[in-house]
Amino acid sequence: MFAAIAATLLWGASLPGADAYLAGHEAERAGRYAEAIQAYASCAERPGPLAAYARVKSAFCRAASGDYDGAIAAYRTLLGGSADGPWVRMAHAYLAGALITRKAYDDAAKEYAAALDFQPKPWWIQSHDRAAAGVFIECPAMRDKGYDFFRSVVTTTRLRTPRLEAAEQLAKSQVAADILVAAQGFIKTGEYKLALPLLLQTAPASSGWMAWLAGLGSKLKPPAEGELARIAALPKDGESAAWTREWLYYVARSQAAADNLPATQAACTCLVQRFPKADETCDAIWALAGRFAKAEKKAQAVEWYKRLDETNAEHSRADDALFAVMELQRGGKDIHMYVMACQRLAERHPYSALLGKAWYGVGLAHEKNGDAKAAADAFAEAAKQGPGDFYAHRALARLSNKDGRIVPVAGAVPLLRTMAVPAEPLPTLEPIVMESPRFRRIAFFAEHGLEEAEWEALALLPLLDKDPAAPALYAMLGNAGIAYSAMNIAEANKWGEDGAGKSTARLRILYPRAYWERVRSIAEADNIDPYLILAVARQESTFRPALTSFAGAAGVMQLMPATAKYLAKAESDFEPEIASNLVDPVYSLRMGARYLKRMIERSDGNVAYALASYNAGPGNCSKWRKQFGNAPLESFIESIPFTETREYVKTVLANYAAYLSLYDSR
Repeated sequence: MFAAIAATLLWGASLPGADAYLAGHEAERAGRYAEAIQAYASCAERPGPLAAYARVKSAFCRAASGDYDGAIAAYRTLLGGSADGPWVRMAHAYLAGALITRKAYDDAAKEYAAALDFQPKPWWIQSHDRAAAGVFIECPAMRDKGYDFFRSVVTTTRLRTPRLEAAEQLAKSQVAADILVAAQGFIKTGEYKLALPLLLQTAPASSGWMAWLAGLGSKLKPPAEGELARIAALPKDGESAAWTREWLYYVARSQAAADNLPATQAACTCLVQRFPKADETCDAIWALAGRFAKAEKKAQAVEWYKRLDETNAEHSRADDALFAVMELQRGGKDIHMYVMACQRLAERHPYSALLGKAWYGVGLAHEKNGDAKAAADAFAEAAKQGPGDFYAHRALARLSNKDGRIVPVAGAVPLLRTMAVPAEPLPTLEPIVMESPRFRRIAFFAEHGLEEAEWEALALLPLLDKDPAAPALYAMLGNAGIAYSAMNIAEANKWGEDGAGKSTARLRILYPRAYWERVRSIAEADNIDPYLILAVARQESTFRPALTSFAGAAGVMQLMPATAKYLAKAESDFEPEIASNLVDPVYSLRMGARYLKRMIERSDGNVAYALASYNAGPGNCSKWRKQFGNAPLESFIESIPFTETREYVKTVLANYAAYLSLYDSR
């Protein structure tokens, strides 16, 4: 069976030179590059599946030590050989990095092109794509390709830091269209002072309004009603249309930030009239409606939220807007308006991730109103949203038919129930395939949290779409710990999807048994459910060992360094070095599981309290238990004052329910 084979390979396989490779990695991590080079060279001398990677890493350490020319020569020698393999892309990317230090941008661009010419792109490759785009900008022949990347980041990402970085790059362009996209990026990020000079720089020469434009949109000098009327004279088509759109967007967003609602509304009205399908239009409306809601102007907020959906139902905020309408209608005297808002959301956005919460809210409203039949119907709709939706599992617990098992959160209290999914056996692979060098390398690298596993897995891309082995390959990647990349690739390929939703195999990609044999062993030793450990790890890092939060939490279980040091001292069976290497998946899983166990003990076995403690600290949770502890558990969760912790608890519990639904404790 696949599980048994994977266990042997992932946790019991021994590769020639493995000890030397790990010694090189440890020395490299500590900045002892001469020692690392020697260890990698020792590994490379032993023929086997690690030798080529050892040569790549040896060259990398030469560059890290300052010997860029030696590193460049070593990379070129390796790439000039007859051998081929997944390490070649890694070597091209690393060589490009070394060439950048010598300002050999044309050569670096060629190396990046060789390294990154594939689709679909997993999450981790974005850092290399970003570096490559920066190099392309330095090469006249490839400049457009570089700016294309940064334009895409500005217009697609919701993440502040990469959007800001991309806008800064585009602002250096000499092309007006690029500068306007940079302005859009700054506006989206709330950096209005950075956007204004770019808009003035690209203003149509015929406007003749430079002094007026410089004041319009400023937080310090809101535009007067007469000045807003002049917006009607702004260009609405031709070459100046893009500038007009960004200028109106700037006015809307900056004035919303200044709580100047008349000015914001005037700009949004113009945007709707002139650019109804533009992302900027819907983003500006979202800001305006939110400000009306904050000002407790409910009717205006509802009007503009609905207008966002009516303007562009395909916008990423459209379902959010209709859900916001529901929230504004909640608790009103007319339950009909609340139900209608939910039905509108369901009709216009049948695949919205908010439907579970929306229907569950309707069920509660009907229940409060004494209509048990309508409440049960609404809960049944919520339950249709599938595994991993907190409110779907919560709705199942409220339905009278009692399908599914109680998720063990607080003893026999049925907070959540598992749901039935179509039965599909776990995939299998022939032993001879699993014993190939490719899979053994992936297993070795992933177990130790090394990025080499990700480079290695790229060789599987052609097989991860229509190939008959795809189910087993996805399972192998998930079990090995390369779970987030597997999720990205499956999403790009729409693998395991049809008109009825996602197959069980696809759902198992979303909820993989990452590092499974290690997790099971740790769980058994600590007497904790392995699926609860996976539920936490999925939310904390999506199983990415090198992930570090802005606050400094690191590793698969995202422990703070101070917490890790405390545990290393407090737990007698922990080695002293365990706290110093949180990027090692096994170390992170051991420490995270132990910390979770201690939080469960502190919480008298209540998993919801334990998760709140894991995320916000036990002191905060103790305070909330004193404040809300007598309330039903659902009310306690919804009353947690920290938004991040409140959503964290619900998401991890939903993950837990999904795992128990998909694997049934197998």
